[in-house]
Amino acid sequence: FDRVEAELVRVADDHRHLIEQFFSERTEDLQFIAGANSFKSIHQQHYLSEIFHVLQSTSPAFLDLGVFDKDGNHIAYEGPYRLEGKNYNQAEWFKAVCEKSVYISDVFLGYRNIPHFIIAVKKIENGEPWYLRATIDTQFFNNLVENIRVGKTGEAYLINKNGVFQTRKRSGGSLMDVEPDFTGYQSDSVRIMSFTADDHRGEKCLYATGRLNTTGLFLVVRQDFSVAGAPLIRAVLVAIGLVFIGGAVV
Repeated sequence: FDRVEAELVRVADDHRHLIEQFFSERTEDLQFIAGANSFKSIHQQHYLSEIFHVLQSTSPAFLDLGVFDKDGNHIAYEGPYRLEGKNYNQAEWFKAVCEKSVYISDVFLGYRNIPHFIIAVKKIENGEPWYLRATIDTQFFNNLVENIRVGKTGEAYLINKNGVFQTRKRSGGSLMDVEPDFTGYQSDSVRIMSFTADDHRGEKCLYATGRLNTTGLFLVVRQDFSVAGAPLIRAVLVAIGLVFIGGAVV
């Protein structure tokens, strides 16, 4: 069983690194754009459109791109929604990026009233701040997190500190629902924790969990215990069978 548990921990650790790398690279993409452009040039619509097309060629994860002035006014926008002209001065993400310079949000509804999350960066130019914000394609990110192979029932998903799903849970859980089992999760930002526990259905499961350094979200890799322990059970049965056969031969 220790070998099965160690394998799940390895898979979870590799997957956490992959997700952290995704966040880091997408943030660096936005920081590069902000650093290479002035506020005067980037808020011109035709120029922002060109930048966005280059950004999407770098990663199809980007769904849109917006420019904001120091007061939270949406000055320019490139994407599928009509968001320019709105003011985000009281939005949680805007308040956060004003203080932190880089902010990756949890999944929220916002003006568009659909679940999504954003990455925002701040640039200081001539003593005044302006901001660049991009929405990440939820489907693309879900596929990234869910793309894990651990037996037939293995799955991976993200929840925030309140247990709200940031990605889907294949065995039952939609975006922004609350994970009923999250209070029993053990998480650490340094190492992956492994443990067994009964879920809310009464099914025994094997877990490997860890916290993401970039966002504080919890990564959960989960597998039904009956499936995880199947190789061990088979090995034990084979060993018992050999003992009986050996005894019969003797």
